[in-house]
Amino acid sequence: MLSRSNRLVQALLVAIALFGMAAGAVRAQEISPEQLELAQQYLDITQRNDAYKVALLQVGRQTMRTIVEQNPDVAEKIAAVIEKTLLEYDENSKDLLLQFARVVAQRFTADELREIVAFYKTDTGKKLSDNNFAITRDLAAVLQIYQTNLQ
Repeated sequence: MLSRSNRLVQALLVAIALFGMAAGAVRAQEISPEQLELAQQYLDITQRNDAYKVALLQVGRQTMRTIVEQNPDVAEKIAAVIEKTLLEYDENSKDLLLQFARVVAQRFTADELREIVAFYKTDTGKKLSDNNFAITRDLAAVLQIYQTNLQ
């Protein structure tokens, strides 16, 4: 049975892969520069762009663990290589983040995005954004219990 963190990593990687696959379809639709900018603001305000960083860190840790278990003598070298690789991915994240913004922009008009951004700039919007991860985590836990009880 997969650990909870492994399931999270897999879910995030699947999400990232789906974003990548959707990129071609997203490009086919006309998205105004304003929509794209507003979508980027939404992603920045809600910290949704950080999902890929979590996935990268978890994959890096898991890779390190796997390699070091097999050959403990290379721990320092592997840590340096993984750190360098993660930094390179982070530096080259602009295309991925642009695709994230395109995914959002294709679903909302510029007016709707302005309203969304305005909401997330309010105290209530900030509170929702700050609590989204915890809410999602707690909902996943409740769903897991529900699924277990169904079996």
